[in-house]
Amino acid sequence: MKGFRLYQLLTELNKTEHRQLVHQCKLSSDKRSVVYCDLLRKRKITEKSLDSWLNQMAEEWSAKNDSEREKKKRRWLDFACKEIEDLLLKNHFQSNPIRHSKLSEIFDSRNQEFLTEYYNNIAIKNAITQKNYDTLIHEYDTKLRWLGRNQTEKNIELIGKILLERKSVTDTRYDETMSYFYTVCSALYIDNPSPKWYTDIQPTKNEFSALSKRAKDDFSGIMYQLAEARFNFYHQKNFNQLLHQIKVSIKSSSLDVKSQKLLYRSMLYLSLTGAMYYNYPIQKTVDEALEMFAIMVECKIYDTIGYFFLLFSLLQLEDLQKFDLNYKRYKKQFLTSERSDYFLFLDSYRLYLDKKQAKSLQLLQQTAYSKSNYIAIWSKLLEIKIHLADLNSDYVKILIERTKRFLKLHQEHKIIFDPAYKAINILEANLKGKEMEDKNQLPYFYSLMIN
Repeated sequence: MKGFRLYQLLTELNKTEHRQLVHQCKLSSDKRSVVYCDLLRKRKITEKSLDSWLNQMAEEWSAKNDSEREKKKRRWLDFACKEIEDLLLKNHFQSNPIRHSKLSEIFDSRNQEFLTEYYNNIAIKNAITQKNYDTLIHEYDTKLRWLGRNQTEKNIELIGKILLERKSVTDTRYDETMSYFYTVCSALYIDNPSPKWYTDIQPTKNEFSALSKRAKDDFSGIMYQLAEARFNFYHQKNFNQLLHQIKVSIKSSSLDVKSQKLLYRSMLYLSLTGAMYYNYPIQKTVDEALEMFAIMVECKIYDTIGYFFLLFSLLQLEDLQKFDLNYKRYKKQFLTSERSDYFLFLDSYRLYLDKKQAKSLQLLQQTAYSKSNYIAIWSKLLEIKIHLADLNSDYVKILIERTKRFLKLHQEHKIIFDPAYKAINILEANLKGKEMEDKNQLPYFYSLMIN
């Protein structure tokens, strides 16, 4: 569909923006705006209706051939998209403090001293308030360049003051950037710790300690600690000690309440991730999930996976009343189409607990081939669990072989492979009448699936 970008932009307009665009088209003398206004008056535009409208519009144009008609259509679509883009940008800069920084940049490029200084001072003030360190560094550099052109005694004193502030902001921004960098790396490490380049990236224990202590702000310092905990995910003793240390650091920090809660949520999220790999008590997992979700709701963090953690843990505990309450109350806010497999799996698990195995299996046939390896393996294990209860041992053996093939294809996904493969081996031993010593070391969900 040639008008897909326009369709996406139109669906992003809120009521105010839509009215603004209609008003703008009415005032315009451009003939293209007349046609555009006709489109904007239509309600509930779909991809199909937009495509049909575009084709009808193109047919009314005078053109030598279809190629010229298509060319005119592309030009009109570019115009229509640009009108929305310009409107959104205008609205964005109208209310966004960064507009002063852009004006400072414009007048600096024109060598306009008065207006550059005027907008530069406002931009610096706004950047300090907003803690926008990239803008602040850029504006300090602009001010230093202008002051350096006229090095009076007063300006030299001001240059020294700004240089010290510039260094402090640069250090803070460095910690902000690097703590985020290690956050991303360490999160990827949990999923797949095998690539050798992690050894070149991962700081040592002493280096992490130095980074955390050197950080100009407590937030970045604790972010470094969280990254260190993730890099120690597969060393349980170190991992648990670091989680405890992070909790202490958050409570003793000088951060505002909201920042503390955001960091505490990250710590709880990491602990819940640990519950997928280690044998943590299910009640502890549920308590942490409830605590994390309360922060999410309070801070309006609509994280689908965090919401899933809560519901998944409640099903494992078989607290169906709390599950139903939270599912019905928050599903619309947290469910996205991209994560629909997560909720199909929850539905299948809920049906299983209601002893509606046939309906549960129907859903599991979809989720067992989910793009999410987590959902795929958990679905396969639940399917095995249901057939085990039916004493269908021959079919269970087929499902086990299918699951082993899946796991071998995803060996690098350690957080899934290790507990699932261990569970499958224990299950095979059980079917052969053998007992395995490490049976009780499985994460709670995996132990449920084989007992």
